Amino acid sequence: MSEGKVFTQAEVDEIVERRLARERKKQEGAESTESQAEAFDTPNYKKSYEENLRKVELLNAGFSLDDLPRYEKYLTATTPAEIKRQAVDLAQDIKRVTQKGKGYADPSQRRGKQVWNPFN
Repeated sequence: MSEGKVFTQAEVDEIVERRLARERKKQEGAESTESQAEAFDTPNYKKSYEENLRKVELLNAGFSLDDLPRYEKYLTATTPAEIKRQAVDLAQDIKRVTQKGKGYADPSQRRGKQVWNPFN
């Protein structure tokens, strides 16, 4: 039976200390890059562009300025073509739902039509 190398406690402690020192050094480097990014406070132009593009496409699809905050959250695409398609689809869906009117027969509106009343 072959045995691997046997380490003494001092050797194990030294290996662990070297590993911990490397990890601490990596952690300090990551923190310094985060603080540098915060110091420059660079704006995210891509995100701003996508948000403005969503608003423009909703306006082009027929939504009013007052409706933008309500419907903007439903556009999740990131490419201009997909954003445009989603805006048009959303406008068509909303138009279809609002054209249907009531989805039931209102018994109080019986103008010559017989509506089944389960309580009679």
